[in-house]
Amino acid sequence: RSLGGAGAGASIAAYLKLEQWVEANACADSALEVEPKNTKALFRRGMARKHLQDAAGAKKDLLM
Repeated sequence: RSLGGAGAGASIAAYLKLEQWVEANACADSALEVEPKNTKALFRRGMARKHLQDAAGAKKDLLM
């Protein structure tokens, strides 16, 4: 299921708070498919990727 806007942002934030990194990453991916320049989704995906040991992906998201 794809959420856009505030719904996706809240879901990603919740997954991060629960330390569910894979789910946060997947939710952020879905949000970014709908809105590629969503800075909150990019930041949150970067944080999830950091915890998933994806340094290159995290750097890409966090430096955009």
